[in-house]
Amino acid sequence: GDLTLAIGVAASGGDVWLPLTWPLYASPEPVVTIGTLRIEARPMRTDVPPMAHRLEVDFAGKAQLLGFDLSTTEVAPGEAVDVTLYWRASSRMDVSYKVFTHVVDQHDNFVGQRDREPGDGSLKTTGWRPGEVLVDRYTVAVAPDAAPGTYLLKVGLYDPRTMERLAVRNADGPSGPDYAVLGSIRV
Repeated sequence: GDLTLAIGVAASGGDVWLPLTWPLYASPEPVVTIGTLRIEARPMRTDVPPMAHRLEVDFAGKAQLLGFDLSTTEVAPGEAVDVTLYWRASSRMDVSYKVFTHVVDQHDNFVGQRDREPGDGSLKTTGWRPGEVLVDRYTVAVAPDAAPGTYLLKVGLYDPRTMERLAVRNADGPSGPDYAVLGSIRV
């Protein structure tokens, strides 16, 4: 069957022995080595790249949303907006949080949504290192039946096991108790 291994963020790159323990009753050595595993550490970025919209929204002391870019602020029903988020990790995280990107009307009804782990799963928050800056992209489709109007684009982090969102603290810009408002989208 399949075997899944969790490798800590403190692991350095290089060759690592992957031992498989198997009870060999007639042998004094119960460990059989099946091969090696190559670990390549992700380079840690600390510089803040240019972005169109700067924010400083703190999510429960775990991460800061530094800002964002939008491909457009006007879409037709059924079209999508590309959102680039710029995060800075504030502390190590034991939870692999998901990011939510919601396009909502004034009554908080959804007309667009994209929830997923950062980097489409390649930038899990459990691997973020304090001080690291991460660039995270989303494509959020607006519903084909969305009525013309102005909608808010909200972003936040939540634990997919409990659905609990991280609280927003010291937000610089419009926000709620557990999300940041990136601006408006006109349909």
